[in-house]
Amino acid sequence: MPSSVAITIHVDTKGLKKFIKSGEFKRVLNKHVSRQLIGFGTFVKAELKRRIRGNQVAGALLGVQKYIKGHGRLLVHTSKFVEAARFKYHKEQIGLTGIQVGWFEGQSDRGLAYPELAKILEGGRTWVPTDKERMAVAIKAREAGAPKPTGKRKEVWRIPARPVLGNLLRDRVVLRKFDGAAREALDRTLKELMS
Repeated sequence: MPSSVAITIHVDTKGLKKFIKSGEFKRVLNKHVSRQLIGFGTFVKAELKRRIRGNQVAGALLGVQKYIKGHGRLLVHTSKFVEAARFKYHKEQIGLTGIQVGWFEGQSDRGLAYPELAKILEGGRTWVPTDKERMAVAIKAREAGAPKPTGKRKEVWRIPARPVLGNLLRDRVVLRKFDGAAREALDRTLKELMS
């Protein structure tokens, strides 16, 4: 699962190449796309941060989570993680075609790289816990007042997916904003080339 998502515009320039030199079209298109994407990227990054800070993260609760964390919030983060969210231009053959939003650098206080943490956030994580991990969780849960476990011991642990980036990518408001930015970039490109 990626640590960032890309939203792109696909432009077929075959018809335009008949009356516009390819180099000129790329230069003008890139100029207008970059201007529109700055505003769009800023909007998406702010929306991502708002959702995480506002605990608008969807996903299943963990069984002992409420005892260990002391609350029902699905995502516990540091402000360092939220502030590390960025956007950057996404380039393809024609030039700038979109942006990537997510975590590209930084790490937690425990040394986990933010891009890796974002992958876990988006896709979840499954692993076989060590005895030390089992003991640490059991002690925390007991100290927090969790009931004694029942049933068989879970051999594999899973952190469920919390697809905040994926959900943002499917949001109607975000998609409408992107569509508006793409149309504006193309309109301004064509106006400049035809004037």
